[in-house]
Amino acid sequence: MHFAVDSNDSPPHDWNNFLLKSDTGTIYNTADYAKYAEKWLGWKPQFLRLVDSKGNIVLQNLLFEYNRGLKKVPDPIRKIYQRFYKILRWNYGPVATSQDSITHFFEYLKTTKKHVYGMTHPFTNLSDINFSKQKWATFLIDLHKTKQDLYENLEKNSARKNIERSIERKRAGFACFLARKGGIPIGGLMFSFFNKYINEWGVARSHIDTDQKLYSQDLIKWKIIEWGIDNNMNWYDLTGFNPNPISKKEEGLLRYKKKWGGKQYDLWIIRK
Repeated sequence: MHFAVDSNDSPPHDWNNFLLKSDTGTIYNTADYAKYAEKWLGWKPQFLRLVDSKGNIVLQNLLFEYNRGLKKVPDPIRKIYQRFYKILRWNYGPVATSQDSITHFFEYLKTTKKHVYGMTHPFTNLSDINFSKQKWATFLIDLHKTKQDLYENLEKNSARKNIERSIERKRAGFACFLARKGGIPIGGLMFSFFNKYINEWGVARSHIDTDQKLYSQDLIKWKIIEWGIDNNMNWYDLTGFNPNPISKKEEGLLRYKKKWGGKQYDLWIIRK
């Protein structure tokens, strides 16, 4: 199968429509995320598409070009560094309709002289590629299930306990849940929900929450699960972790994510 590569600095008008037709289309490949990353992170977006011989779009991936560690480079050689040491990165991609198009995408990346850092989607079946790969993982909560079924899946001695003793706290927003105690905010969590797929964005926890061991994040996660079911979402992604932890911190992170009863999915960090 022959594929043509189409790469642009700005998104085609139907860019997001293609993502909405795929189970692997998430916020991280949208034109909206490109604007955010360009403005706040200084990353230059590239909207890459593969088109087959019949003119059908078969793959999309939002790539970003940037220079890592630029502040540490001495001024006299900074411009040279910017020109020659560039990295292409992406998150949860590519979004594709066939395995052949994914294979061609990575063959295309081999031709670039830039360094590569990317992460595949949990649903992507990655064939053998000539890149360095590190296994990573995430837990996905299936929001097609009922609230009762998901509640029964929670670890009894941790998540359930913390939800029950925190249940008086209030929801504060549509894309953010804020926990309060006595009217004082003690924790919050931002999330996105493009294509019925929930991704966590930012976590906040106050000293009150930490010192008094209130565990507001447990309540907030459960409230997001309830919100997701009520609003016909499909999946809640608890964000990645190392499936083979090498430190106490990574072991603790794995235990925390596992207690929510989601299914573990492997994904890959790609480097070149």
